[in-house]
Amino acid sequence: MNFQAFTLSAHSDWACIQLKTPDSESRTPVHLVCVIDTSGSMETESKLENVKRSLHFLLDFLGPEDKLSVITFSDTAKTILSQVAITAAEKDNIRTRISIIRVENSTNLSAGIVQSRDVLSPDTSNVKQGILLLTDGHANLGLTNPSDIQELVTNTIAKFSGTSISSVGYGTDHNVELLQSISTIGGGSYYVVNNLEDVAAVFGDVLGGLVSCTSQQVRVLLPAGTEIKSRYASATSGDQLEITIGDMPAGTEAAFLAKIPNGRPIVLKGFNLLTHDTFEVNTVVSTTEDETLQVNGEAHYLRFEVLALLEESRALMSPYTAAEAANAQIEKITQCITRITDYSRDHAHSLWEILLTELNTCKNTLQNRHLNAVDTPQIMTQRGGYLGRMRGLPAALSQPPADPTDYGDSSPIPGPPAPLGRTFSNYAQRQISAQLSAVASASHPATGVRTTQDPTQPSPAHSPVLRALGGPQVHWPSGMIASTLGSAASGIQLPPPPSWSTASSGLWRQSIPLS
Repeated sequence: MNFQAFTLSAHSDWACIQLKTPDSESRTPVHLVCVIDTSGSMETESKLENVKRSLHFLLDFLGPEDKLSVITFSDTAKTILSQVAITAAEKDNIRTRISIIRVENSTNLSAGIVQSRDVLSPDTSNVKQGILLLTDGHANLGLTNPSDIQELVTNTIAKFSGTSISSVGYGTDHNVELLQSISTIGGGSYYVVNNLEDVAAVFGDVLGGLVSCTSQQVRVLLPAGTEIKSRYASATSGDQLEITIGDMPAGTEAAFLAKIPNGRPIVLKGFNLLTHDTFEVNTVVSTTEDETLQVNGEAHYLRFEVLALLEESRALMSPYTAAEAANAQIEKITQCITRITDYSRDHAHSLWEILLTELNTCKNTLQNRHLNAVDTPQIMTQRGGYLGRMRGLPAALSQPPADPTDYGDSSPIPGPPAPLGRTFSNYAQRQISAQLSAVASASHPATGVRTTQDPTQPSPAHSPVLRALGGPQVHWPSGMIASTLGSAASGIQLPPPPSWSTASSGLWRQSIPLS
């Protein structure tokens, strides 16, 4: 792993600490534990049905070395599947078990987390184990205090080391701060979904991160008392401050800032899933004139400036915010946009476009705050977590009604364009997420369009990615098998696999009247 710590020439008190995992074509066996809310509200808008359909789609991306567990929670928690290997013989049984899941009553989130302990493996040296927690509401049974639930998550992660937790909020009525904190503690990602395609895309991003994970339990140790700019979990023990990065899939990056002088030692620790060994890397903060490193450091410095502006702006999204306060914030955002734009003219970096996109989105939202949807502050929180920890997928903001007198249901508008939306994902995450979303979209009866397979393109169910992931084995002409986990530097778009259209994920659409 590439591990560097260097002072910023433009901000000499601060050092940029960055980690980069090498590219790898290795495929890690996974144990995916899905902890699913089955409270009564999951029946609305086909939420639970969309989750079940996405689980069905997901099976085609898992192989016999992988295992799936499914826990549901309502008044109590139930184990639907426990460490079931995804063999061809078992898939029908798995699908049957998933299909009988039904909505019930309350939201006992803590019971679901406790129940997951019964299916988790204590030994993750040869498998990447991850929990995907999905809920659409607030905990109203069992542990309901967020701090108690956070402590439960912390204890679970400590007991089952190497296990990560990603959280998914379905719709607008969930506890954003709680789910964000659960994913931070668990070293995973926090997502917001609103429909079948969203759920499928998120499941694909999570699975892609698990199968391509090369390092887990990654953490950086600094001297206690060090001031940091970070959105990762941190804790002080004795004379050390521990920054928990968590999982790092192949070809991904993590970075944060620390106010620490030259020559001070820094330690990186973790577990290598390829060699099945713990590792420790020692370095010291140094000075460097390397322009590439300095530009990267400045990009991350500005990333935290943008995050601070996004967090300040969330409290001003209400239509009742005084114009003076909103305008002052808009001016600060405009100044930051100018600063990044000016600097980026002579210093190329993959972060500029996404930082400018987030700033302009925030600015426009403040300017039109009288039209904001009720979930706007929650969505801004999720997008801040995505940018802060450089993982996951950004949620789409809801579109305000065109007519200010029309306060009917607003429909989601796209988030950043696809290259931006998956800036921090690696090749495996982008491909699996895109394919699952395409399959979900093709199957969605509400679209009014039935998707037909182009005979010149490989089907998502038999793609090179799926084949390498242990899915159906088909013959591909020489040269068609592309690397599943190819080079995926943060923010850099890879060329598509040979003879495979990235834009359509192997699908083309033909309008056919639905019978």
